[in-house]
Amino acid sequence: MSASRSSISLRRTVALVLIPLVATGCHSWRTAAVAPRAVIESEHPYVVRVTTQDSARQVLRGPRIVADTLRGARGNDSVAVALRDVTRMDVERFSAGKTAALVVVLGLIVYGVLSAARNFTTAN
Repeated sequence: MSASRSSISLRRTVALVLIPLVATGCHSWRTAAVAPRAVIESEHPYVVRVTTQDSARQVLRGPRIVADTLRGARGNDSVAVALRDVTRMDVERFSAGKTAALVVVLGLIVYGVLSAARNFTTAN
């Protein structure tokens, strides 16, 4: 395999490993300042993190309000939490600052790996 082909292969491998890291590192939790019902009905979040009176914390996908109950999915299970038991609700938000920092750091790592690989292939 030529040096340029191995360099392209290495770039593809690095990209396939790093893209999922960038996608998952771009979010943070923001505590909802209003009642859970108002957040669900106005913002329609995809994911929420709920803390109940017994300090249990659950992350629910697809949250919705049915009567006086917050319903959502946790893994493959359906979860129901009485609204009166919810003491805190956090909503997952996109974080531009984290995304920018992650892109810069990962870019430097990729540059270093590719430079090292290029130096290795030219030395051999």
